[in-house]
Amino acid sequence: MFIAHVHDVPRIISPKFADDMVAIAVGRDVGQIEEYLQNATDQLMQWAEKEGMELNAPKTKVMLFGDTVNKVSVKINDKVLDCVTSFKYLGVFLDTQMDFCLQVDYAALKAKRPMAKVGILINERKGIPIHIGTDLYKALVRPTSGICGSCVG
Repeated sequence: MFIAHVHDVPRIISPKFADDMVAIAVGRDVGQIEEYLQNATDQLMQWAEKEGMELNAPKTKVMLFGDTVNKVSVKINDKVLDCVTSFKYLGVFLDTQMDFCLQVDYAALKAKRPMAKVGILINERKGIPIHIGTDLYKALVRPTSGICGSCVG
């Protein structure tokens, strides 16, 4: 029901996934980007007010990709939104340089614990059979590491 309810958000808000909505502006002039994002935010605020919804300003973030010097100032109800250098969006860590180091670190850390447990069970081939260890790896480690089934045999 919620997805149907938010289906008619302003077109300037794209992409959207359930209650995660994004406005994207591309350009070389930070002022124009800021103006576009503020316009998108204003349109979303008007839509939310019309629909009887409230935007959660503390959870709303602004990120400027490729520029580590400038900041973008966007407001909701006269409150300036946080301009961040990294953010987890739909399970993926994004950062201003788009190098995905944060995502790789997160995936490796998340996979370490189940991999250690599988390694203990295998115990240098003295423990469980290798095919069971491989199945455990595929079931427990691979899903946490972000490695898809087609990437690894």
